[in-house]
Amino acid sequence: MVDRQKHFLFLTDVLKRKVFDADGETVVGTIDDLVASTKELYPRIVSALVHARRGGGRAVIPWNKLEHTAKDIYVLKSDARDYMRPYAFNEGEFLLKDEFLDMQIVDTYGCKVVRVNDLHLLKEKGVLWVVHADVGLRGVIRRLGCESGVDLITDWLFSYKMKDKFISWKFVQGLSEPGKAVSVLKLKVTQEKMSHLWPADIAEMIEDLGVKERMNLFRALDIETAANVVKEVTPHVRRSIFESIGKDRGSQLFKTLSEDEIADIIVDLPQRKADMLLGTLKKEKVETIREIAALPQNEAGSFMELGFVALHQDITLQEGFRKIKETAHHVELIYYVYVIDHEHKLVGVTTMRNMLLHEEHQRIADIMNTNVIKVQVDTDRKEVIRIFVKYDFDVLPVVDEHDKLIGVIALKNAIEKLIPNLVREK
Repeated sequence: MVDRQKHFLFLTDVLKRKVFDADGETVVGTIDDLVASTKELYPRIVSALVHARRGGGRAVIPWNKLEHTAKDIYVLKSDARDYMRPYAFNEGEFLLKDEFLDMQIVDTYGCKVVRVNDLHLLKEKGVLWVVHADVGLRGVIRRLGCESGVDLITDWLFSYKMKDKFISWKFVQGLSEPGKAVSVLKLKVTQEKMSHLWPADIAEMIEDLGVKERMNLFRALDIETAANVVKEVTPHVRRSIFESIGKDRGSQLFKTLSEDEIADIIVDLPQRKADMLLGTLKKEKVETIREIAALPQNEAGSFMELGFVALHQDITLQEGFRKIKETAHHVELIYYVYVIDHEHKLVGVTTMRNMLLHEEHQRIADIMNTNVIKVQVDTDRKEVIRIFVKYDFDVLPVVDEHDKLIGVIALKNAIEKLIPNLVREK
């Protein structure tokens, strides 16, 4: 298994590090920048730009002539005079810090997206590659030199560690010619490539844009990716998107989203817009959507999901696996398997793991747990959170007044409803 700590580092880990002569005692200078070659898919570091201790100028040292020590210093493999030369631009090369650090990344339409706060480097058999642009808050904190302190505080207060946020270098290119000052970077994202990014990351990009730029970027997404992004953005941004898109695009999205997801959207839309988009769906689906949308927003039914796995108690595990396979592409939360009777009442629960541990000829009823922790459709959202915390579940089933299973609630959705500002780090 690859040790990420040994094989990956950041540009800011290298900058300002001391470079010693081959004797290990004489300081030659400090690393001021890295020079990379653009001849391959991922830029390869070819040399270090060193602020020389003598003379105060900047000189270049080939990267393969430097050895990184455990003390985070760099030692020349031979006498410094053998390698150091004045810096001169070579075609196909660029400076990482001078040309890319703090640059804005824009999308294919020229919309401002994010800023490069650091660069993520891969060390492989002595060769150093640029693999990601770090666009997250963690990159800013790292540059300020307080990364470990912030980690201690967030871990102590919230049991949480801020995550890195990267964009693969294969999606990034400079907008100016090599050797000239770069004022902005371009995100080389076609519809196909954009789908490789996590929807939550695209959602953060979209939320940083103005209305016009946001819609330009959103229109570049394929329908499946766009639908997943819609689930991640804040209600305010989601409303802005649906108010701006046309009937055809909105209809395609509504046909991709589930009833509960659409219900979350239409409660924030103007009535005329909601009616127009709902008019493109089948009558039965619209009725279900309106029923969910009419539920009070502080009750469990308003943030439950309608996609879940429910099996009749009398069928065998073999039949159960077949039914799960038939419905799996419609269900996001598939680990818990709920057991119902002939009236669709919730009578038990099991897990996919438990099913796999038993013989296929056994009945579901023989392996289920009949002590089911559940919530009513009108259970207050604060009580839902309390139950999640008490029993440490990831998903809770929702039943109506007759104990019939009608939906499930994921822990993430419950938290979003109670404390929306903590769900996405700004």
